[in-house]
Amino acid sequence: MASRVANAGGDRKFVAALAALALGGFAIIAAAWYSAQLFGDRMAEMHAERIAITSPGRADVVRGGSAHIEGVALASFEQTLVAEIYDVDGVLIGRAPITVMAADHGVMGPFVVDVTYTAAAAGPGRIVVLDPSPAFGQTLHLASVEVQIEP
Repeated sequence: MASRVANAGGDRKFVAALAALALGGFAIIAAAWYSAQLFGDRMAEMHAERIAITSPGRADVVRGGSAHIEGVALASFEQTLVAEIYDVDGVLIGRAPITVMAADHGVMGPFVVDVTYTAAAAGPGRIVVLDPSPAFGQTLHLASVEVQIEP
């Protein structure tokens, strides 16, 4: 009989835990519904990529000591981004500033830059476009593409 009473107490705790979980789940669903009503279609935009490299494409060959890079971006500080080129060992072999040609601050705009690099040998590499924060010394956003680099 004592074990039944103890078990009944455990069952009550289990039921209480399930009820709390159900209410918590309801709160999450309610918060999601409220956010959808408040933000509507903008919810998807809130975490959209801020930098897209359109050229070169994945596995494209970059040769001649200069890489032509194009894309669209939303820069965080004075429409400025940075392009970098890394070799297969992760060594920085080229770097250049980029100015986004947006109509106004706070909107996406295209960018084009030619980055000179020095490669010792042909091989895989990576082109990186990043949005640095001068105020915090961090990278706020980053996009990259793997390419084949030739001297």
